[in-house]
Amino acid sequence: MEHFKILVVYNDLKNNASVKSISDFDYNKYINENYDNDSEELEGGWTIKSTDQESLLDNNIQAAFDKATSTITGMSYKPIAVLATQLVSGTNYAILCYGSASYDNSPEGIYLVTIYEDLDKNAEVVSQSFVDITEFNI
Repeated sequence: MEHFKILVVYNDLKNNASVKSISDFDYNKYINENYDNDSEELEGGWTIKSTDQESLLDNNIQAAFDKATSTITGMSYKPIAVLATQLVSGTNYAILCYGSASYDNSPEGIYLVTIYEDLDKNAEVVSQSFVDITEFNI
């Protein structure tokens, strides 16, 4: 089974790079608690986008993302990668994004945005969770 990792890389002034830490990234921690996140790889569970699949948003996921995020005020998101999908009575998408606040107190940085798209192609954001990268610098 594939897992995501967070690598912290240090690059000194002489352009010498070294890996300082490698940590597991449990995306389940950031997905809406109303879903059964422990059932990965089971019917209805979350499926990780593997390294041999395209992790960027395809046209269908991009359309759902655009529709769902168009109703959000105070934050704007730029997608980085689709981490996982979940088939339910539609599809849930766990999308890693860069988020910036336009006027509220939300921090600027990395977010995991969970989007639900129903069978009629209606889409909504069901969770927006800040990923504090400093937690991985161990």
